[in-house]
Amino acid sequence: MKKLAFIFDLDGTLIDSSHDLTLAVNGMLDEIGYPHVTHEQVQDFIGDGTPKLAERALRHVEALESMDAPKFDEYFSILLKHYEANLANKTTVYPGVREFLEKYEKHPMAVVTNKPKQFTGPVLEAFDLLHYFKFWAGGDSYEKRKPDPFPVVKAMEDLNSDPDRTFMIGDGDTDIKAGQAAGAITVAAIYGNRSPGELRDLDPDYEITEFSALHSIVEKYL
Repeated sequence: MKKLAFIFDLDGTLIDSSHDLTLAVNGMLDEIGYPHVTHEQVQDFIGDGTPKLAERALRHVEALESMDAPKFDEYFSILLKHYEANLANKTTVYPGVREFLEKYEKHPMAVVTNKPKQFTGPVLEAFDLLHYFKFWAGGDSYEKRKPDPFPVVKAMEDLNSDPDRTFMIGDGDTDIKAGQAAGAITVAAIYGNRSPGELRDLDPDYEITEFSALHSIVEKYL
């Protein structure tokens, strides 16, 4: 029997980056002359990659309607500039993450996130998490991103793991949908950025209210 394998989302699953993303969004809005949004609002905007974060924030303040708007690329580049300056300012690793990664470090692990790859590696490195993972993929690492199952399927291939022995752990609907379509064991992290009800409606295999609860789930498969 193959070892268990783990595929993790990043934001809202391993790290709470919502405060730094709020700084980035409000830095962008400051620069283009629009009012700030709240941390809670930014949490609602997170989940489908940084371009969607920018689009949702800009739509919320009525700066533009969609990514197709002429000014979007200009505004988005401003957000990226502010996020690059705040990658590890107020971001924290969720309690229990390091302990879990250390306990299961002999099992193949990967990070599959919709965060741009230009930020994914540096964030993992900033918090000394990079060495736990066989590889990581950002939202622009492949032509398709979650909720398409392709990044998860590709990760299982690279980890040499079977779907029924692979956990997909994430706090977003994109994570659960991608994991289910790939045949993985899905674990909804309902402590993250999405509402518990939104995730439960997707009928994941398991849910956790804190990262350390993952231990008891994994033990069932050992």
